[in-house]
Amino acid sequence: MKDPKPKEALGLALAAFEGIWKDGTCDQARLDVVVGVAGAASTLLWSSGMEMLVQLASRDSSALEAFLALATSRKAGQRFAAIAAMDNRLPRATVLDVLRAGLLDKSSKVKMRAFLRCNDLAAKELVRDMTNVALGMEGKAREEADWYLALTRDGYVIEPDVDRATITIVYPWGSIISSPVLLEETTPERIEATLARLRKEAEDDHAWGERLRVRDEAQKKAEREHAEERSRKRREGTLVPDEQKSFFLVDPDTGEISDGRDFDRTIRALVTGAHPDVRKTMGMGHLRIASGEVAIADPIHHFHKQPLEREAPRGAHEISFLFGESDAHVGAVVLRFAEGEIASVERAAWTFPFREATVFGLASGLAAIFDYREVSELDPPRRPELMSLIELEDGEAGILVALPRIRKWNIALCRASPETGTFYSCHWALDRRGEPLALVVDFAAFS
Repeated sequence: MKDPKPKEALGLALAAFEGIWKDGTCDQARLDVVVGVAGAASTLLWSSGMEMLVQLASRDSSALEAFLALATSRKAGQRFAAIAAMDNRLPRATVLDVLRAGLLDKSSKVKMRAFLRCNDLAAKELVRDMTNVALGMEGKAREEADWYLALTRDGYVIEPDVDRATITIVYPWGSIISSPVLLEETTPERIEATLARLRKEAEDDHAWGERLRVRDEAQKKAEREHAEERSRKRREGTLVPDEQKSFFLVDPDTGEISDGRDFDRTIRALVTGAHPDVRKTMGMGHLRIASGEVAIADPIHHFHKQPLEREAPRGAHEISFLFGESDAHVGAVVLRFAEGEIASVERAAWTFPFREATVFGLASGLAAIFDYREVSELDPPRRPELMSLIELEDGEAGILVALPRIRKWNIALCRASPETGTFYSCHWALDRRGEPLALVVDFAAFS
């Protein structure tokens, strides 16, 4: 968005889209503005433009014609964008026609996107088309096409290995989940029972996730209302001393909540033990980071989240949980690498595709801190065993766990301070050479 031209084009397209949607009239002049962005070469532009065009096409025939013009364009990029963006808001016949043409497209990129979208859109009507096209493909492209074909046709894919296999299943709510199983569980006699077990586990997890999502939305609403009330009192000069401690601000125009803390001061105080609101510090032992790739993730809903961009020193490092008013929730975690004077504080960034994230949330309320590479390379049969350990008893704020017979790494698990669950962040405390002295995982409990 640094280039003013894309930003200006998106602004014009959004204004045109909102005008059409509000007026209920799809005039050609405004439609052309949206189509111009939908057909742009820039992913930034076409991804937003196509979303607007598909929405308009869901209720207006002229917008649908404009979409079909892009879907059949001489430019492969526009055909790709149309297939990538369309969904079941469009008439089913249109969706199937565009996918069928995509499967026969001369561009391999467009063709493979059509295979992928056949699965996304549950296009079982096109299984025969997919089969015929896949027969004419070779090498890696054939493997990928067969994978999506099986997923679309059967709803699952089995990928066998020496003594184990991975089963990937498509679920009604749109998720595609891969699960490690023993090879013997994929035999014809046992596969249906295995699929039933995996589906039941996923459905239970999904139901739990939905309950947590509802709870999280209610919490966010309460946070917003509370922040708005504090902002009103601040403007009126009626905040009482205890309320003055709050560091969350609300924009009176947009209603957006922001974190108003001085992170340089806060992180320094947490690392040095000088923060006045830290009531208790609990040393948990040493967290082993053999590869230097530190991951902080929700162990229930987002265990695969990418590691932080900056690497930590390799080795076993002292880890501490910091508590504020409650013994049941951790306010911050300090992972200490070395002693020394803090020269600067740097907000941590994640690697792709989470590089733009500056804050994170935890749907389950639990945070896991671990060596990303070591856990990623853990043998599949041991992953369920690990997941069984990632559990806290009621009233237990945090633990350090490791699998039996595997002592080269471990995982820190804690129950995060729940009041500000959308403003968690990570910060590096650096020395004068720019080397990490500590990593602070901040759960927004300390001002």
